[in-house]
Amino acid sequence: MDEIEDNWYIVRGLKNGKVEVSNDERVMGDQEVVANMSVYAAPSKDEAVKYLHNHRPNAEYGATQYGKIKRLSNFKIVSDSTGGNKGHYLISGITIDKAKNIFS
Repeated sequence: MDEIEDNWYIVRGLKNGKVEVSNDERVMGDQEVVANMSVYAAPSKDEAVKYLHNHRPNAEYGATQYGKIKRLSNFKIVSDSTGGNKGHYLISGITIDKAKNIFS
């Protein structure tokens, strides 16, 4: 896994300008907490957006820097570049409302 630094950008694709969290991105038994929510991360915002657009061309996105979210209670991020999906990560442990606030 690439070691993410505080100044790296984390981007999430949006739908109609909003963060939408699918059922498979929620914690079983606690539908208000994200589990394995798909994001892209890179040292620059442009690079993170490029990774997103490789899989969702022209997608709108929300962005934040890792240093702003890493200290949130229960926040976790893990690399998931399986299948050549470079820059892809999964975040877990934060509430859906917090995710919407961060990326919208």
